[in-house]
Amino acid sequence: MVDAKATTLASRIDELASVVRDVPTERQPELIVQELGCWLLLSRAFQNNPLDLDAKRALCGAESRATSPHNDLKSFHRQGRWLCIGEQITNRRDGLISHSTYLWPLDAQPVADLHSAVLLQDFYPASTGKRHGSMRAGTILQAAVQFYPSRWLQRATLDDFQPLDEPLDSASIACGIDISQTFISARQQLPWLEHVTGLVGPCQLFKEAAGPYWLKTNTGLLPLSQHSFPAAAGGPLSNACVRWNGREAELLTAFSATWGVIAC
Repeated sequence: MVDAKATTLASRIDELASVVRDVPTERQPELIVQELGCWLLLSRAFQNNPLDLDAKRALCGAESRATSPHNDLKSFHRQGRWLCIGEQITNRRDGLISHSTYLWPLDAQPVADLHSAVLLQDFYPASTGKRHGSMRAGTILQAAVQFYPSRWLQRATLDDFQPLDEPLDSASIACGIDISQTFISARQQLPWLEHVTGLVGPCQLFKEAAGPYWLKTNTGLLPLSQHSFPAAAGGPLSNACVRWNGREAELLTAFSATWGVIAC
């Protein structure tokens, strides 16, 4: 598949073993069947329309900005203030580091068709270590965001941006989303999508006596994949950045009125 330039799908297949290993044994067969179904839908979508940009990215990776057929369309360009709500850094089996940074619009700016967090995605060799100058959760910036054309706007790049040295005003953050319903809506557009990320609004962590952590939001309970959290995240939270894959959530960042921004 790598030789055929289907590098993104090849990497997803390569990572399946580690994904399955992290879920309880009784749920592993269901997860494998679901993932195989996603690959089948993706393959059929590309076969039916090789010009489908969403399917092509999921198979072969995102096009460069220089080669994007829509990189000059204003409909995919947004200017305003943005909040970095979280980041995730993972080591891939192919030797690359996957660095995901998530942004959220501030000042209730109108961002049509944006229903989850903006994703800035970068890959680099593990030997280089974490890149300097990367944004941290809580960073506010003035930026022009250029989205990759998609049926579900999510991945983007920054044209011009300037970090702003100002305190975070929780009132400027838009209300949280129903992350479970958002994932369902995203899958209706892109059935092979692995997860969505966003702010879920006021929430609080709970833990079963000998079981997992849960995040209680205004729209329900989310099971969490992590087994420990910073102590400061234990109280009521004004907001939280969550990545949801339809089975469990990963709490990336907690926002506390008392302790500020807490990376989890």
